[in-house]
Amino acid sequence: MKGYPLIINVVVLVVLSTYFSPVFAQSQRYPNNTESRELIRRFHQVPSNVNGDKKDFRSSLEKQRLTSFSNSWSKVFPSVAPFLGTWRGLEESISIFPSTVKNSVCILYQGENNSTSFEVASVSNRKIVTSKEFGRAYIIKQKNRLGVMGIYNNSPNMSAFEFPVPLKRLESLLSGRGQDSNKIIQQFKSSGCTTSKPNT
Repeated sequence: MKGYPLIINVVVLVVLSTYFSPVFAQSQRYPNNTESRELIRRFHQVPSNVNGDKKDFRSSLEKQRLTSFSNSWSKVFPSVAPFLGTWRGLEESISIFPSTVKNSVCILYQGENNSTSFEVASVSNRKIVTSKEFGRAYIIKQKNRLGVMGIYNNSPNMSAFEFPVPLKRLESLLSGRGQDSNKIIQQFKSSGCTTSKPNT
């Protein structure tokens, strides 16, 4: 509502263990321009340890490997490259993979109780645009932080993930995640998703 401050909180997680049900709270609609600007403005003000006292424990090798991987994809799909990697939250993570399809990314969400969700999304105007598992949401990147912003319970809101690490093989990430892993792997492959550098 106009005149009221927007509060950035961690999006409430819906803990479901099946592949076909959303495990991350679905955004009801995309934030409009005014809501987006306010969320981004406040996101800038949040300290880098937005997820508590968590610090950047990545090794130099991890940073170098991720930079090399992102740089290789920036030569093919520059809009996709900044988002690549596995981003950590409190008890969850978002892995963003490149796709051989132009301006597309593949998103694997992993939460508590082996909850897992997968979506293929598009990249436009320096943000990822989701429409399925995450609902109608935008994903933005600011330095070493990733923000998922949308409208939840009729209020603009944003959740944060930090400090990306290199992507692992999908089979490794899904190890012990239940019977739906095979469905995700099949969709991953059929959508042109990959963990490899592009052939340039």
